[in-house]
This record gives sequence, C-alpha cells and structure tokens, in this order.
Amino acid sequence: MSSIPFPHLNESTDPAAANQALCADLSLLFTLLITGLIGTIARTGGKPLADQYKQQLNRYAEQHGWSVLTGLAELTELRHSVPDVDAKALLSVYHSYAQQAQMLAEQILGEQLLKSTVAAVRNRLPPQMVEVNARYRIISL
Repeated sequence: MSSIPFPHLNESTDPAAANQALCADLSLLFTLLITGLIGTIARTGGKPLADQYKQQLNRYAEQHGWSVLTGLAELTELRHSVPDVDAKALLSVYHSYAQQAQMLAEQILGEQLLKSTVAAVRNRLPPQMVEVNARYRIISL
C-alpha cells in the first residue's frame, strides 16, 4: 500500500481509504488548475481557443496513457470520477500533465498571464487544499 502520509485524515483510517482520499484531493487540485487555465483562455481568446486548448490537453493525456493509468476516458471525467489508483502514481501523472497544461497555456496566454492565473487559482483554494497543495505541489509554477 501507499506510504504517503495524509495529514488531514485521522489515524484510524485504513490505508486504502487514505489512498483514495489523497487521489480525490490530488484530482481536485489538478481539476482546479485546468479549469482556471481554461477560464482565462476563454476570457482572453474566446471559447473556440479554450476548446482547442482542452483538445490539446486530452490528446496529450491520451498519448501518455491517461485511460490506462486511471481507467477514465478523458480528463473531463475528473469532474465526476476519482481514479482508483496508487496515489504516488497519480501524483506523478498530475505533475507531468500540469506541467504540460501550463506549457500549452503559456503559449496562448504568455508568461505573465499564466503566472497570475496560477496564483489566482492557488489563492482561491480552501485552507485544507492549500495544505495539500503545499505538500504535493500540483498548482505551482
């Protein structure tokens, strides 16, 4: 089982439940990042550009084994499902995908707007998620 400490669960939680809870938190952070980037792209470049960005992210995910790794067909399914996988593996996937998402967004938005978007997403996190993000750094530059 995963040995990732999960500070906001009580100690009586079994490892499988702790792993699933961490997967949910990591998925939420990743979803918030992507949603923030898509929103800024839509506001600055319009919905067609935001849709193109989403397609590029999904294509990247597909090329890098998203459905094999998570059991989900595409990234948008994160809004309704949490991957039931090892949290360490999922963290690695999210780090890679977040990096790609930011690289693509920077090409569209430029460095300054990307940085301000990521900062705004971080600043809107609830306290518990701030703690999780500080530890696992899904939403960072």
